[in-house]
Amino acid sequence: MRYLIIPHLRVQRANALATPWIISTAPVFACTLLAHAIGRDVGVQPEAVGIVHHDAQLLAESDLPKSFGDHFPHQYRGASYIDKDDYSSKNKHALSLQPAASMHLELSLVLAYEEVCPAVESIRNSLRQRRVAGGLIAEHGNPVVTSRFEGKGGVWSVIRSGHWLIDRSSELVKGDQGRVASLLALVNDYPPNRTGDQKPKRLWLTPAVMGYAAITPFAKRKGARGGFPHTFAEPLVGLVEYQGHHQTDEADPLLWRGQWLHDDVFAVRSFPISQLQQGE
Repeated sequence: MRYLIIPHLRVQRANALATPWIISTAPVFACTLLAHAIGRDVGVQPEAVGIVHHDAQLLAESDLPKSFGDHFPHQYRGASYIDKDDYSSKNKHALSLQPAASMHLELSLVLAYEEVCPAVESIRNSLRQRRVAGGLIAEHGNPVVTSRFEGKGGVWSVIRSGHWLIDRSSELVKGDQGRVASLLALVNDYPPNRTGDQKPKRLWLTPAVMGYAAITPFAKRKGARGGFPHTFAEPLVGLVEYQGHHQTDEADPLLWRGQWLHDDVFAVRSFPISQLQQGE
């Protein structure tokens, strides 16, 4: 295996409103599709992509300092009037507003290739025309190619800091207590599977969009990008853990890739590096 590292991507005004009811700073679906788009640009598709979180800054109009958690996302409004269709249906003097939540991000990506690895310059050229979750890639470090994942000269010797984004959606279906009860237990309590002398730890979790399920047939529709078949879809939400590199081991699912689970369901999943090395 060979690994192409794109360190410290700084992204401006990326979308944080993952669904109408969730604000998330973990765009795993967008990053996985970015890796796919880079593969299309350079002619070599990666087998998978690792995502390392460095920083996220939610953009807000105001935060109440004495009320923890009251966050008012910045809303972008037009600077000029266009026509009557842009006004609110309830107030003829007010422009309509599309709810939004934005963030600045810093991420590193690790693209895994089985044999052939694209030229570094082609990666740079691809990134000039790409975005992450709709956000502008303002800058990034020099891409680096290595044949080692761990140890000296490996991935972490280039990235140096941050937290891996790991799929923990399976935690919701463990046991017999149901998904809501499992979620509350994960958020409020120590993981129940920590036994013996092993020191318990809390999981740093966040919801994230893992994929989409089509709710209408694929068809040609007016306004569809590129003239491709279009469908309306519902987001599939899972759990992502931020895990420090020194807390990881070979069993942790550090790499992501997308797949069609059914004809109408596409989702991303993470899996261990050992599984990729074994060619599974």
